[in-house]
Parts: sequence; C-alpha cells; structure tokens
Amino acid sequence: DCDDADFDISPDADEVCDGADNDCDGLVDDDDDSIDLTTATTYYSDLDGDGYGDAGTGVESCRPPSDTVTDATDCNDADASVNPGAAEVVADGVDSDCDGTETCYTDSDGDGYRADSAATVVSADADCDDSGEALATAPATDCNDGDATVNPGAAEVVADGIDSDCDGIETCYVDADGDGYAEASGATVASSDADCGDAGEALATAPRTDCDDSEGTVNPGEDEVCNDGLDNDCDASTTCAIADGSLSQANLKLEGENGAHSVARSLRFLGDVDGDGIDDLAVGAPLFDSAAAANRGAAYIFYGSISGVDPSDSVSARIVTRARRFQGSQTGAQAGQSMSGGDIDGDGINEVVVGAPGGAAGAGRTWLMTGPVTIGSSVANLTAIATQRAGDADHAGWAVAMGGDTDGDGAADVLIGSPQSAATGSANRGPGEVTLLLGADIQAAGFDLAASTPHTGSSYGEAVGYSVEWVDLDGDGLDDAAIGAHLSEPGSSPNNAGAVYVVAGPATAAGNVDTRPYLAGTSAGDWLGFAIGGGADVDGDGYEDLLAGSPTADDGGANAGAVRVVQGSASALSGGAGSLAAWASIAGADGNDRLGHTVSGAGDVDGDGNDDIVVGAWKENTIGNNSGAAYVVYGPMTAGTLDLATAGGPVRLTGESTGDLAGWSVAGGGDANADGLDDLLVGAPQDDDGGFDAGAAYLLLGLGG
Repeated sequence: DCDDADFDISPDADEVCDGADNDCDGLVDDDDDSIDLTTATTYYSDLDGDGYGDAGTGVESCRPPSDTVTDATDCNDADASVNPGAAEVVADGVDSDCDGTETCYTDSDGDGYRADSAATVVSADADCDDSGEALATAPATDCNDGDATVNPGAAEVVADGIDSDCDGIETCYVDADGDGYAEASGATVASSDADCGDAGEALATAPRTDCDDSEGTVNPGEDEVCNDGLDNDCDASTTCAIADGSLSQANLKLEGENGAHSVARSLRFLGDVDGDGIDDLAVGAPLFDSAAAANRGAAYIFYGSISGVDPSDSVSARIVTRARRFQGSQTGAQAGQSMSGGDIDGDGINEVVVGAPGGAAGAGRTWLMTGPVTIGSSVANLTAIATQRAGDADHAGWAVAMGGDTDGDGAADVLIGSPQSAATGSANRGPGEVTLLLGADIQAAGFDLAASTPHTGSSYGEAVGYSVEWVDLDGDGLDDAAIGAHLSEPGSSPNNAGAVYVVAGPATAAGNVDTRPYLAGTSAGDWLGFAIGGGADVDGDGYEDLLAGSPTADDGGANAGAVRVVQGSASALSGGAGSLAAWASIAGADGNDRLGHTVSGAGDVDGDGNDDIVVGAWKENTIGNNSGAAYVVYGPMTAGTLDLATAGGPVRLTGESTGDLAGWSVAGGGDANADGLDDLLVGAPQDDDGGFDAGAAYLLLGLGG
C-alpha cells in the first residue's frame, strides 16, 4: 500500500485520471498504461489555435495534449478563421462558421457573372459552384442574370435588341427615316438603350433593303409613285409605265356632249395656245351638229395645266365642261376633221388651224386662230375668229399640219391636205393635192390659198394629202413635208398599195409628188400613207424618223395592218423617186385589227430618254367586236418587224366596250400637266357614255421618273 491513508489507493485499485498513483505501481494517470480510459477526457486537435478542435482527431487523455481542445466542431483545423465562432464571409467558397452551408451570390444563368446586386443563395456546400451560385470573385456585372448569353464577356450581337456585352449600349442598324427598313449598306449606330427602338434605329429583323434612308416614303414596301422622281419601291428603277389594260385607266375621259357627235375622230397636241407655258390639246368632232347646222363639226380645245389633271385621277366628264368648243358655222362643214398648232408670228404662243373639209359646199375650208386662242364662254363659232377662203380644191382641210419650219425663217409653216383635189384629173375625184403656206406669207398676205405652194398627185384617185405631217428626216434643220396618198400606185406598185411622199425642206418648189422620194406599199390594198406620224426619233440615233400607217396590210393576218418606219439619216432624202425603204415595221396582232389607221410619235411617255410611238387599231376585238385598241411602243426600236402578238411586247390599251372603235385616233408628243413627261390621247368615237356614239377622248398622263 503506497498510501495507507487513502482507502482508494492500493495495488488492487484501478488507475484513474485523478493525479494519484491509484494502483501503487509508481505510475500516475497517462503514464500508467493500465489507466481506466473511461475516466479520461477526449481532446481534439486544434492545430490552427482557434480554440475549436477537429472532430476527426479525438484522443482520450487525463491531461490535454499539446495543441488540443475539448471542442470538436472545427470544420477546418488548418485555418484559424474557420470555426463555428467565425463570421461567415459571403461567397468566399469557405464554410467559415462551420454550419455546413455557404452563402453564395446568385448567378442564375450560370455564365460566371453575377447580377449587379447583393442577392445571395444558401448553398448545400461551400464551393458556390453549383447551378445558380457564384463566388465573390465572380464579377458583379451581369446585366441580365436570366440569360447566359448576356454578360460582359459575351460578343455583342448587332441589333438583336439585347445589350449582350452589358456595356450599356446596343449596336443598332440605321433607319434614319424611321420607315421600318434599315439602310441597305448595313450601317450601324450605337444606341443608348438596348431595344433599337429609338428614332433612327432598327433591329436586325428590319430588312436592310432601304435604297434611300432619308425618305420615309421610299422602301421596298412602298408602291411606286409615278412622276415623283423617287424609286419608291427600291426596285432600282424610278420609271413607271402605262400598263396593259383597259382605257378606263386613263386619267381623264372626255365624253361627247350628245349621241352621234362622234367626238375624237381626230386628236392633236397643239403646244401652248393660251400663253401659260403648258401644252394644250384638241379633240375633233367633225360630226358634231346642232339644231342650227347638222354636221357643222367642232374642235374642242382642252387647256393643259399643272392642276388640271391629277396623275392619280381617273375622271370622266362631258367634254364641254372641261374644254372650249370651236364649232363650224355651216351645215356639213365637218370642222375638226383635222387640227394642228404652231407659232407663226414668233410671239411664243401657238396659233391653231382647224380643217373643215366639208365647208364651202365641199370645197373645204381651213380656219386659222391666232394665239392666244381663248374665249370667255364655252362655245364660239370658228367664223368669229379668222378664216381662210375656200380653196379650189375638193375637201381642203381633210388633213393639216402646222409647226414645221421648212424654210428656216423661224415661223411655223402650214400643210393643208385636199385628197380629192381636181386640179388635174377628174373634176369629181382628182389625184389630190397638198398646199404649203409659209408662215412669213401668212403674216404678210393672210391665210390665203392663192399665196401657196401646191404639191400634187398625177393620177386619178390617189388621195394625195389624205394625211400630212412635218418631219426633219435628213436632220438638216429644215422640216420636210411628208404626204400620204393611201390609194396611190407609184411606179410599178400594186393596186391601192399606197405611198408616203417626202418633199425635202425647203419644200417651197411646187411639183408632182411622184418625183419625190417615197415609200410605197408592197401589196395590193395596203393603203400605206393612210396615216403619218413624225417628229419621233424611235431608234435614238439623233435623227427624226417617219412613221407610215398601212391599216390594211396583211403582215399579221388579212387586214391586220402595219406601221412602216423610215429611218432618218443625213442621206435619207438624197435618192430619187421611190428611194425610201422601211427600216422597221410593226405588224398587227390579228387579222382585221386595222393597225396603223392612226399613228403618232408619242414623245417620251415613260421618262427613259427615248422617244415612243402610239398607234391605233380600231377594229381590235379583245373586249368585243370593234372595241378597238391603241398600242404604245416604247423606244428605242430596232430594225426588223415587231409583232404585236408576241407576249411582252408593246402596251395594249383596249376599248371599254364593244363597238367603241378605240384607236380610231391617237396623238402624242404633248405634256398637258407640265410634269416633264409626254402624254397620250386615244380616241373612241363610238363610245356611248355620253349618248349613243357620242364618242370619247382618253388622256393618259405619261408615267415615269
């Protein structure tokens, strides 16, 4: 017994942790291997010295080993800042307070960028690496934490309406005019917000096809607005064109006053006759009558104006409400069978001549009205203006042409056709004659056939002067007189083949037309020269060309009709009789169409810089029997035959109803609304809107530019 004073100490006692040698073996507590460990304390490693031990390192001991504590709640014994008593550091990837969770920042879209806010989420582990979690090291610069493609490290997508790189701006396409179409070049602009919805901005969904981003009415979604100089629909063309279809598309329809007046048997652009600088036009009604005089005839003058006809209009009106009527004074005068305009006195305002072939008991009469041609009322008798005495020719005034200057003195000269003149041949039906009155002679001696130069036919019934026109075919600056004789048979031509004779300027030497250069019909009954058109350079070579109608030619079928084109050139008139040749032809589409009954140079209708042609086919029957049609042939033409039956060819304008005879008359080369584009006139003398066979004239404004 090593301590006889203590009952619990003896060699038989168990060694316990109490600081005594309980079993008297000379060893105390931890030094005695026989220690009863149930009396020991569990100590845990506290290597980081933070007062919290590592639960995985517990040892039983009577005395605390070095660097140990009795606490077993340290979750990281290598880091003194990590223990249950430590403050949690948000999103540092460390469970600082050893509670088994970590407070992480939110990265909802998992793109490595956290939202620019203090939003946090409790993580089930400490690494803040699970879905939706972010460490504090993740930049707090995500501008859209719901989209992984949006963050400061993303590439900006142009004009997607999203600030992909979170720089506070968006790169938008330019839509300067705000019409919903971005600039075709792909130009961009920086936006202060992301929606690309501010003025001048466009999303990538906006078509980048705007050809003029300074004009809101120009983009591929617009309809082309004709004559405004803009390519409204961005189709690389500012040119409109009159389209195939009914004459109902005309901007203005002038209807006859009453039935049987047969308005628009003749048509003509006159130039400026009232002094306002805008072209005026005439509509002839040789069958116009009144209670005072049957078939006295009339010429209606429609005065052009900028506001008088709207390009967007399609208006019908009785002709007397929109035009002034100049009527014949005699029964049967048939005034208005022909009309023309030109400046004789050099004052810049055109004079007007009106043919009345039935006047003076059939001898014919032609009236001259000096410009400005205006009246205060809607109607005036031609006798109240000025007259030319009745000539000795039969049906003088059947055709007239004024405006050419054949002697180069600057004054317009006048051609008057008398197709049944009996100066030679039968007294009832002579070969015909064309009378030239020089402008200077008219000013000096008045409008008198006695002071005229006759160009005559040589054979009975040639109908010389049935049509007349001025054309400078050889380009010498002196207008040449083109004379139609549709029943002529020059040289060895077949019966009624017809011919067009050209008297070179100055056409002041009287003579027989058979000795002049001419183009003759090639087949019997061609009736070449029934109509003539001039003043058009249809091939674009700088020389005027001659248009000759042959309404009963058989090119496209029996009586389909045709137009022959004689090409102008410096040497065009250097040959002798019969030296002219057809350089090109326009063939009627179907038999009996009678193409070429009328033909006219149309000026530049579509604004492309090339002269165009308008030609009538009054028996064309697309709409109904003899509904008629007019064709617009856009220049430039090429040599050879143009077949109107070919798809994609010239524009066809059809009569509105059966029996209208649309295309009986046509005219072009004038600009009635001063828009810089030439306009067209088409006559339908048996249109019934104003009464049975009252007739109508259609005005179609040029479309282009």
